[in-house]
Amino acid sequence: MSTRHPGAQCPECQSKIDGASPCGDDPELAPTPGDLSMCLYCGVWLLFDEQLLPTIRATELDARMAPIELRREAEQIRALYVERLAH
Repeated sequence: MSTRHPGAQCPECQSKIDGASPCGDDPELAPTPGDLSMCLYCGVWLLFDEQLLPTIRATELDARMAPIELRREAEQIRALYVERLAH
């Protein structure tokens, strides 16, 4: 189940992030403070804050908690974002 929130700005690319979808086996999961998230515009890893907005840049250690499939997707998104910046 996707969750909508008032919107946050990615600290990396400044894109508006106004929703979250769970990954894993439980489609009913909703984000809680400290949960890992990812900006789908630039691939940077984020954490949900106390207002349940993904505004805190995650550390490398936090990102390692993500499933390997998501880490690979984040790397691909990040590479495309960096390529777009270069042009």
